[in-house]
Amino acid sequence: MKNNKSMHFFLASNSPRGFFSKMDIFDENLPRDWKCNVIKGSPGCGKSTYMKKIAKEVEEMNFGVEYIHCPSDPDSLDAVIFPDLKTCYVDGTAPHVIDPIFPGISGEIIDLGKLKNLNEAANNKEQIFDLDKNCKKFYSKSQKYLIAFSSILSNSIEQSAETLDIEKLRKISNKISKTFFKKNLFKSSEKSIRLLSSMGPKGLIFFNQNFDLYDYVYYIKDDLNLISDILLDNILKIATKKGYDSIVCINPLSLNEKIESIMFPESSLAIFVSNKWQNFYAPESKKNYEEIEIKNLNSEINLDDVDILDTLLNKAEDSMLLAFESHSHLEQLYS
Repeated sequence: MKNNKSMHFFLASNSPRGFFSKMDIFDENLPRDWKCNVIKGSPGCGKSTYMKKIAKEVEEMNFGVEYIHCPSDPDSLDAVIFPDLKTCYVDGTAPHVIDPIFPGISGEIIDLGKLKNLNEAANNKEQIFDLDKNCKKFYSKSQKYLIAFSSILSNSIEQSAETLDIEKLRKISNKISKTFFKKNLFKSSEKSIRLLSSMGPKGLIFFNQNFDLYDYVYYIKDDLNLISDILLDNILKIATKKGYDSIVCINPLSLNEKIESIMFPESSLAIFVSNKWQNFYAPESKKNYEEIEIKNLNSEINLDDVDILDTLLNKAEDSMLLAFESHSHLEQLYS
């Protein structure tokens, strides 16, 4: 994989568990030799715009960039990561409040709020309070729809789990591992946790373009993310033992952090899962792209539940859109 190419991820999502976040990689889990600059400021003060400008300059210097998008507004950024420079910039405001662990050593606080005149916002405080209340109300409503979605889906998962051939899955994972992890790298592996998809006011958003950076792309069809989770976990264990680094992407709609994709930069290998709602795909130009066939082990959803699940996801999306509209109006009052 080319290190000077940009990649796009989420680190948070609306989920059946509420607002699900892995933004803690920027505080207690930040390596000691990294610097994390935390941006503060009121809504609409330009935090995302500031990060985009920095990322553009870094890309122009031919360094790699990881764009971390906001689940509520994928056009905005929650963070930018520069692996080659061991530096990152992150929005440190709610709902993921972050501060440098050792200010001046592990990073700085950049307060863009100082550049804003908030007198106008103070004049609209009652309207701002009401918009914030509406935003929270609609997000809470959307979460309840996602909880119902996950609860109904779990019935099909439980039924399919009873018929799984674990030994067959182990053989498939061993075959893939022998092809791509032949060498023992004799080093400790590094695992990064990311999200390739996220649930927000525009529905499920996917960053399929990341697969274009890998020479070999494997695809698993699994509507319940049951078979694939076991298969990918087995492959990950083998690769980790041999010292291969990984980018592990988890499914935001699952209750227990099921894996939906893994990328192995040192082998230029990406393996991803598609289901009825999360329709990942590899670029058309990809030559080394193939489906992992798992005959007689298909995890299938109960057909009677499909319409109900579709409706619940649509209801969740509608509620998130109303929350997003309230938040956008709130930002305008601060601008």
